[in-house]
Amino acid sequence: MKKGLNKVIALITMCTSSLVTFGMPYAHANVARYNLEDHYSVIRGFVEDRAVVLGQNGLYGYINTSGQPFVAPKYTQALDFSEGYAQITYTNVQNPSANYYGYINANGSEVVKIPGEPESTVNGAFATGVALVMSDENPDRYIDTNGSILLEVLEPHSNLGPVSNMGLIKIEDDQNELGNFFGYMDLNGEMVIPFSYQDAGEFNNWVAPVKKNGRWGYIDAEGNTVIPFSYASATEFSDDGVAFVGNFDGKKALINKFEQGLTGFDFDAVGEISEGYAAVCQGTMTETGFVGTYGYINTQGQPVLPMIYEGAQPFSEGLAAVKYQGKWGYVDALGNTVIDFVYDYATPFENGNAIAKLGPNWFILAPKPIR
Repeated sequence: MKKGLNKVIALITMCTSSLVTFGMPYAHANVARYNLEDHYSVIRGFVEDRAVVLGQNGLYGYINTSGQPFVAPKYTQALDFSEGYAQITYTNVQNPSANYYGYINANGSEVVKIPGEPESTVNGAFATGVALVMSDENPDRYIDTNGSILLEVLEPHSNLGPVSNMGLIKIEDDQNELGNFFGYMDLNGEMVIPFSYQDAGEFNNWVAPVKKNGRWGYIDAEGNTVIPFSYASATEFSDDGVAFVGNFDGKKALINKFEQGLTGFDFDAVGEISEGYAAVCQGTMTETGFVGTYGYINTQGQPVLPMIYEGAQPFSEGLAAVKYQGKWGYVDALGNTVIDFVYDYATPFENGNAIAKLGPNWFILAPKPIR
């Protein structure tokens, strides 16, 4: 599954439970590797040892794991690295016709530039060495890391997906008089699974969630139904072979690829399945937002951390950033508090580094004491 910070769950709750810790958690002074002070407005989590930053000039750049500028803030948009490349957007204020979209490589060099066509967008990260470029003026196309066109989609479609690890692309037919329908094609532009579905997800672990007659089920790469159309919602299967499905009361449950229920429909919100665990939430939606408590289950559906947190992020490198009594810290899968709950913001660890904010200052944290 895609890594990264895009699946963070951090919502306010009315939690009043007490937190039991085991042993002595690491204090901030022991794990703060670098103090970046207030040089940036926003810092995202590390992905492939680079973190996106929003500079005080309102532009985006990147830092490395030492907190040094990798690319100075100069882009109007910048996304996380994926497969050694990161999507950027550059706007030339003096010469708007020179605007471009493109990618930088792991050295920070701009290696793919796409001239600024009207309404043109590079649609996300490279996946399996391929990225999608969409345009209102020219055919949508899939490019490789050299910028070479692998496939032009000549017929207009409002919804095109990335190339899955099975080589299939989700595509929407919005020209049908009966409504919009989804199917899948390959990189040769050949339809592999016809336009039969009201909605569709991406293939992972050999199956994809699709919607038919108002209900979600799962199909294989040949279009065969492998889990019947029974659900109000459905996520992609994880690499562990489990997925979350929803009933028509808005509750979520965990199932395996044999459609065996591993939990009841007990949860109101669920997070990314990572390292064998998933954050789950029980709560309600109010006028001011979602109010609930978060905990974790494993891929067998067993609870591993109690529903006492106000926010929860995916496990990474054995730790999860969680929010308790208004502050973020880190716990392990046994519920031990590993790093104190003192932060206003915290990201998952990647290669031994995480981003956290304390007051106006940003820090790079280590998972173990460095002092």
